Amino acid sequence: MSRKTELLLRAVGGIDEDLILAAAPRPEAGGRIVWWKKGVLAACLCLLVGLGAVGVYLLRPSQTPPASDPTAEQGERAAVDIADLLPQPDEEVYTETVLYVQTLPVAGRAAEYHKVTAGGRGSDLLPESLGEPLEGAENWYRLAGHDELQYLILRTEDEYSLWEFACFVVWDEEQASEAAQAEDWGEYAWMKEADFGPYCYADALEAVYGVTGAQDIVSVTVTPDPMDNTDAGKALQRKIGTKTLDGEEDIAALYNVISGIICLGGDHWELIGFNDTNLLEGVRLTRNLSIELSDGRKIGGLKYTAVSDRFYEYGGIAYEVLDAASAAAAEQILGIER
Repeated sequence: MSRKTELLLRAVGGIDEDLILAAAPRPEAGGRIVWWKKGVLAACLCLLVGLGAVGVYLLRPSQTPPASDPTAEQGERAAVDIADLLPQPDEEVYTETVLYVQTLPVAGRAAEYHKVTAGGRGSDLLPESLGEPLEGAENWYRLAGHDELQYLILRTEDEYSLWEFACFVVWDEEQASEAAQAEDWGEYAWMKEADFGPYCYADALEAVYGVTGAQDIVSVTVTPDPMDNTDAGKALQRKIGTKTLDGEEDIAALYNVISGIICLGGDHWELIGFNDTNLLEGVRLTRNLSIELSDGRKIGGLKYTAVSDRFYEYGGIAYEVLDAASAAAAEQILGIER
């Protein structure tokens, strides 16, 4: 495999093992192993529990679907409540130790989606939950009654699966330059025209989540990050507790901060700054955000840490450092004391 091909595959399909192991980074995490298979740019992360071995390999994103189109057969469907598709609070579900990743065209960019576990009832509902097809991505559908792209359904010959948006793919200058020289893009030829530059979180909020302003947010639940699960870490988490932002002023203030943050892409734990940080201190200075929208959906991936004055997400998705005024505002809203 050539250097150019390997770089292109890593940038599109690579996924950091920390996404599986924990929300917080691990200083001892090693490198990734990439296998090439049939020139396709989607990735699957396999965690070998007990052996501590992690690998990344590439596989075909979808199979040829049946000839019939269920959306045409059954006509317009009632809007799907995503809560009905996800596991219920008291439901025990089997969760695979495999992370599947797909790269799809969204809003002129390459969007990374991760497969999520559907609840027992949700799995049964998926076939009748298909909405409009996703433009430029065969076999992919919106949820019925939804225009936003937070969740999608993949239909193959033998199954329906639920997927959630993770981030837009970002390439640095070297990656973009070398990828441009790749000869065989296969079914991913659309990526030649995609934008791989850093992007504003407001762009993802609007294009993917359908959020155009603070008025679309009902509340934000703020919790400490469980990166330290020792007795001392758990005690500190209990002391910090849960904070709910549901006032218009607080929500507007937080929206003003997060809508302007610039995403630098995934696999950037070195920027987030936990490698040399005591985990207990990390708990004290870090908060997880769960954003509830007016239609009942939730955005659960965004985090903030005063360790490096920046927002980040699972998989080492890093945002640019906030300026002093924005960092101070974010920490006051989220209840972080230096």
